[in-house]
Amino acid sequence: MITVMIVDDHDLICNAITALLSDVPDIEVITKAKTGEEAVLLAKQHKPNVILMDIQMPGISGIAATQKIITKHPDIKIIALTSCTEAPFAIHILKAGAHGYLT
Repeated sequence: MITVMIVDDHDLICNAITALLSDVPDIEVITKAKTGEEAVLLAKQHKPNVILMDIQMPGISGIAATQKIITKHPDIKIIALTSCTEAPFAIHILKAGAHGYLT
C-alpha cells in the first residue's frame, strides 16, 4: 500500500485528487494539509510514502515545507503538483529535495 498526503490550500483541489486516487488500487490518501506548516507537522505524524505538494500557499511555501520535510524524513518522496509553470519554481522545489514536478 502506498500512502499519500495531499498538500494544497484549495479544498476543491484536495478533494479532486483524493477522488481520483480513490480508484487506484494500493494507493490510500491518509491525510491532507492546507499550509506548509501543517504539512511539516502531518508528515512527522503520519509518515506518508508520497506527498503531493502545492508550491504557493499561505504561510511557508511548498518549497520551504519540502526542504523541512526532506531534512527530517528523507525517505518520504515529494512530488510538486501545481499550476505554477514558471521554470524558477520547478528549479527551487527540485533543489529543496522534491522528486518530481507536475503541472
